[in-house]
Amino acid sequence: MRIVEKGIKKGEVQPNIESDTVATVLISTIEGGIMMSRLYQDSIHLERVVMSLHSYLDNLALI
Repeated sequence: MRIVEKGIKKGEVQPNIESDTVATVLISTIEGGIMMSRLYQDSIHLERVVMSLHSYLDNLALI
């Protein structure tokens, strides 16, 4: 994931973060939220995913 690598180079993201792992977590989590929202016809599942990913991404940052 290029944006994570750029963040590492700029000192904005922890240097021990593996960008491929971040990409896998982001994509699989979003896809799961979409699937559940469609299956249950309730957008709350995708909203929960967005909130969780905000927290996850905040924990990757140095700031």
